[in-house]
Amino acid sequence: LLLFVFYLGRGIRKDHILLVFFFLSCFEIVRRKNKTLAFISVNLLSITASLIHELYFIVSFFPIVLLLKNFIFEKDQLSEYLRLALVLLPSTLVFMIIFFLGLGNSDQQQAILASWKQMGVENILFNSGIFNRSLYIWELGFTRNQYISFLAAIALHFVFMIIMISNDLKNRKLKINFYLLIVLQYGVLLLLSIVAKDFSRWVFLCNFTTLIPVYILKKKCRYMSSESESSFLFFKKIYWLPYILFFINTMPHSGWSFNDYVVYNPVNLVYKIITKKPIF
Repeated sequence: LLLFVFYLGRGIRKDHILLVFFFLSCFEIVRRKNKTLAFISVNLLSITASLIHELYFIVSFFPIVLLLKNFIFEKDQLSEYLRLALVLLPSTLVFMIIFFLGLGNSDQQQAILASWKQMGVENILFNSGIFNRSLYIWELGFTRNQYISFLAAIALHFVFMIIMISNDLKNRKLKINFYLLIVLQYGVLLLLSIVAKDFSRWVFLCNFTTLIPVYILKKKCRYMSSESESSFLFFKKIYWLPYILFFINTMPHSGWSFNDYVVYNPVNLVYKIITKKPIF
């Protein structure tokens, strides 16, 4: 969260707006008593946010599915999953249109730029989009060890989240939901990190959209008895590990790119002071 507070120093960005839409979607699912209105509201919010930035649909899809499944489609039946898929079909279709057709062709882009110039606005550029370019991970030109560190950084974030949050959850079913969601979200994180450079941004958004629904569900489960306090005791035995990971891996996001992540990593800085050269 501190990372995003610092990011406010650059002004309000699209990501801040997207988080507002995510909170509103969560609120609609949890508080809206009329299911039909909840479905309409969630789709309208998702469509609007995706039109602002296609990233919204990518990072919010699985968390929204989890909340819908636990607050509206509570039965574990195939028909319920099919209904859930149908509920999100409108926003999914809009995202697919944005994904494949959103940028338009060069003639359409030039026509849009010309219309803005007629109004005196000349500093508009078309964003290439997350997926409309070569894979960022190949553009980095890393050595083999640096590519390994790239994947290891994501893995350490995953371990940090798993241990910290798992030890805070008491209900076994809630823990399983958390494990499922974080595996899916870190799959999203890995794909985003491969195709686009905003490494710390992907980490923050995927972690954040994992935590919010999980703790909403935790509040829902707080009156339920703890099904198995002895489950996953291994994580309790290594409760100290996340504090170390926070220092060497989670804290040093002073820049968005993975290059910044490596340069400002405390371990790398200390090593450079001692040996006069960086680790990577």
